[in-house]
Amino acid sequence: MNTNTLIQKLYDEDAYLTTFTACVKEVAGGELVLDRTAFFPEAGGQLSDTGTLYAPDGKGGEIALTVRDVQISEGVIRHRLELAEGCADSDGPFVGRRDPGDDEDASSELLERLLQPGMTLRGEIDRERRYDFMQQHTAEHIISGLVNARFGYDNVGFRLSDNSCTMDYSGVLTPEQIPELELAANRVIWDNLPVLVSFPSEEEQESITYRSKKEIASDELRIVTIPDIDTCACCAPHVRHTGEIGLVKIIRLQNWKGGVRLCTAAGRRALSLFTEEHDMITQLARSLSTSWENIPDRFQKMREETGLLKKELKEYRKNK
Repeated sequence: MNTNTLIQKLYDEDAYLTTFTACVKEVAGGELVLDRTAFFPEAGGQLSDTGTLYAPDGKGGEIALTVRDVQISEGVIRHRLELAEGCADSDGPFVGRRDPGDDEDASSELLERLLQPGMTLRGEIDRERRYDFMQQHTAEHIISGLVNARFGYDNVGFRLSDNSCTMDYSGVLTPEQIPELELAANRVIWDNLPVLVSFPSEEEQESITYRSKKEIASDELRIVTIPDIDTCACCAPHVRHTGEIGLVKIIRLQNWKGGVRLCTAAGRRALSLFTEEHDMITQLARSLSTSWENIPDRFQKMREETGLLKKELKEYRKNK
């Protein structure tokens, strides 16, 4: 039996769904299995969703459980939990968020007492973090589709975390090619193309050409398509239209195992990057008593003046 059918993946049905209810199937070792979940597990190079699950406390209220990580193995999705600060049960206060020195066995035992099979829980995903990941990941599909179409290189690596988004390609890109690639990617964003998700049948798969880093079982194949730009096997949530990304910036290019690695920032991350750099340049211009567009000329003049001063100092020491 395909274990994927045992747990309903709500994130596949609606990437924008961030609140839901589900029933407890199993709890052990601080890990919880639900009959359905909107929490995307770590997969495809992307970290999992985080958020909170709320359990009834038996007194008309709720106890908050922090979802710190979600993993999937053989179709079973396991939520790794910790008790939120300030929780209490009938026997006294819960321990707060676990520190490395805490007794994990005691905490797991407490969760097993609290959560019983069949119990209904309410879940809330970190909405802002989920949407940020959706923007970054869809931007990666755009860039990878363009790289594959224009240069014939495969995406051989992808990592998406809270602080970085990187993608590795099987061939070399030059610094001169990056501005053109970046502009093309942003034009796809501005065209506001639809981002389509499908689960093609085994027969339909025979007529589809798509990118994939690995072999995927036909009954698990999920295809993400941006018309005329990219068709790729992918399990992660994406935005509905490319325009939701806003913009994407390629911020670093480096050689990587015979190919290249790109580091990018999209959406709010790109705005934060531009804001930080703009503030830095503004402060630098203010310190030089000039406007930001004159900084290169002012810097060059200062280098020339410094060179002359070093030369004069050298002559002075020589003749002293």
